[in-house]
Formats: sequence, structure tokens, C-alpha cells
Amino acid sequence: MAKKVKVIIDYDGTLTPEEEQVGQLAEASFDTLSKEILGLPKARIRRDYKTTQQKLLASPHQYSWQVNDVAACYCHEGAFVLNTVTIQEMLGKNGFYNGRVEAAFKGSEYDPVTACTNYLFHKNSALLAPKFRQGVKQALVELINHPQIQPIVLTNSKTDKVKQNLEAIGITQKGSNNGKFEHEIDILGDTRQYHMEAEWDYHFDHPEHGKIQVLPIDKQFKVDLRRPVYHQALLGEAGDGIKVITVGDIFSLVGSVPLMLGMDFILFKAPYVPAWSERFIKSHPRGRMIKDIRQLKKELKEILPNG
Repeated sequence: MAKKVKVIIDYDGTLTPEEEQVGQLAEASFDTLSKEILGLPKARIRRDYKTTQQKLLASPHQYSWQVNDVAACYCHEGAFVLNTVTIQEMLGKNGFYNGRVEAAFKGSEYDPVTACTNYLFHKNSALLAPKFRQGVKQALVELINHPQIQPIVLTNSKTDKVKQNLEAIGITQKGSNNGKFEHEIDILGDTRQYHMEAEWDYHFDHPEHGKIQVLPIDKQFKVDLRRPVYHQALLGEAGDGIKVITVGDIFSLVGSVPLMLGMDFILFKAPYVPAWSERFIKSHPRGRMIKDIRQLKKELKEILPNG
């Protein structure tokens, strides 16, 4: 029986308890900043980081992850995102820090601060030991074995990191099995949901607001949709006419573009998911929410053709 639905599941934060890992990620970033980039004691960097983060959390609607001078998501939408935006704000607003970063990341694809925060994340998140939320293996295996579903793990990272981590729970990347693993799953890597382009001229159709590039949420929050790399990745997955459903913890990064493309989005309500995100998903006709990854199969049953 041919697969009828692709279920694209975000990796960081959805399958992993990033709120439990972010402290280790931050400490590793302090070490990298101290030794490779800023040449300052970790204690000073750690102190500036904490002060900056307090400022962000006092007014989260004013601070976002900036990529190419466009907001990719708000600072409080994810534990790893909060870490990234804190470092971004700390490096960007301190003249000495900024000068060191510009010298170290001159000529990068992104501006020096974005290039630095990307480097810190990819270098140091790779050092984190594989850790998954309760029930992840059970949930993934149920989808792998489902006759209608093609599950796909989504990541901004390269596929190698996710492949290696999934192998810790007995699942490997489809097509790479050497007989050691019972289960295989597709991995869609380097999707760069965070990659923003202010010049991208594509507009989405909204039933109330017409042609838009920015999705209004409420009086304080709005989500920029100018994500051409992610947009193209989603169209590629849906190109054969198959139904696509996305699952993730960060609405701006994972769910905004799929919803605007007419796809279903299931919000995984991690502990850090902000109230405005939850309210928006509950009010959207194609929005759904789960609080435990083990609820995913049941939620999908209501969306799947013929149940």
C-alpha cells in the first residue's frame, strides 16, 4: 500500500528536551567565546549573558532572532532560541564584543553576529549527548510501521548529527542501514527555517488580509514568512501531490509557512511554548496541539485520509 501522508517532525525541542540541555549548550558557548573569539574570562561572559537574558525575558516581544536583519522568531519561543538570541544581543550591543566578532567572521554568508551564533550552536550542540523526550522511540516506530505514513525528521543541522543521535535509540537514516538497526527513517536536513530574505518577493494568500509576507498574530506579535529555503523544502516534499503534515515546538520556525501553504501543523507544547503561540494554533482550523509526543499517532488519526 502506497504511503499517503508525509509527517515532518522537527528534531530539536520536539524530539529532544532542549530545556534540559540548554545550560550545557550555553556553558560550551562561553568556553568557545572565551578561547576562540573574545579572549575574555568565561566568568565575565557568563555574567553578561545572564544580565542580557533577564532583559530579553522582561519584554520578549521586543527581541527576536535576527537573520539578515529580519526576525526569524521571538526570543522566548524555544530554549535554544533564547540562548541564541541572548548571545546575539550580548555580542551585537557591546562594542568590544562586536569588534572581535566582526574580525573573526568577516566574509561570512550572514552578518558577523549571525554567523557567530550559528557557529556556536552547530559546534557546541554537536557535543551534546543524545537525549530524547519520553516515548520518542515508541512514537517514531509507530509512524515508521504505519501503512499510510512516511515520517521525516526535520532539522536545521546537517543530517549526520541527527542520524548519529537517532542511532542511540535504534533508528538510523533511511538508505544507510548496515543491518545493525531495526528501523529506518528519512531525515530532511539543512532546511534552515531560520533563513530569512527581505528581498524575497513571494506573497502568501490569507483569507482576511489578502497577499501577505508577515502573518499578524495579535497586537504584540507577528511572524515574518520570508523563508525561501524552508518554503522550497516543503514544496519539494509535497511535489508528488502527497499530503504533508508538520510537527514542531516553535510556531514561527516550523509551523507558520506550512499553515500558509494549506498544510496541517501540530504544535508540540514544550514547557517554553509561549501562550500567544498556543492561542493562535488553537484558533486555526488546520492547527492542532499535543503535550506528549506519544499523542502524535492518535492526533494524526484524525487527519489521515480514511482515519
